[in-house]
Amino acid sequence: RRLEKVQDMLQTMDRFSILGSSRVEGLESHNKQWQAVVGMAKKKNYDILDHRKQEFEVDYDDFLRAVDLLQTKLQKFMEGCVEKQSTTWKAIMVLKKFEDMPQLQLEMEEKWYKCLQSYAKDLDVIRKQYQKQKENPPIPRNMPPISGRI
Repeated sequence: RRLEKVQDMLQTMDRFSILGSSRVEGLESHNKQWQAVVGMAKKKNYDILDHRKQEFEVDYDDFLRAVDLLQTKLQKFMEGCVEKQSTTWKAIMVLKKFEDMPQLQLEMEEKWYKCLQSYAKDLDVIRKQYQKQKENPPIPRNMPPISGRI
């Protein structure tokens, strides 16, 4: 049982290590928080494999709580980054950056769905504008009538 917990800690540390090499702007503070969590776990001066020491159980629970908190913050950060984008294209590019980090296990399906809905709305607006202006398109300034309509 203890070995499974140690293995879980090491796998989690490996999973979140991608925060340090991320290209997403604003993840630096989350990386610092993660490094603090890892530092606290590494500072313990007892043998974590000694099953008689119950201090590990408390520290492991603290580690899991810190990981859950960081996971929640990362999810909110990702959602905020996507929502503050002014265009659908920019939101898709931000989602793509987060998708390049599958280790973080962020829930992005809903955000992809919202981006696709927004994209469909954009296409609908363009279609309506085309339908409205296809018979008499606006002619740009200083353009001849025929080439301006093209």
